[in-house]
Amino acid sequence: MKSRFTLLFLLVWTLAFGQVPSTYQPQKQKRKAKAVPTVLICQSRSAYAYHQYECHGLARCRSPIARVTVAQARSMGYVPCKNCY
Repeated sequence: MKSRFTLLFLLVWTLAFGQVPSTYQPQKQKRKAKAVPTVLICQSRSAYAYHQYECHGLARCRSPIARVTVAQARSMGYVPCKNCY
């Protein structure tokens, strides 16, 4: 009796969870865009450097802080921060 119950349980389990539906189609992997490294800049007139997120140099900034790419920061005249780079 115990072996019949075990066999019945395995049969039900296999039917319920063991088969993949016939309509299943694997999803195509989406290509992720390459992550462009971004930095933070203080938008004050006296700011001259771009920073990483954890840099304490931004704590003194009282103007808005913007997130830009490294290329954008360099084109605006910013240089790497001496503390975080």
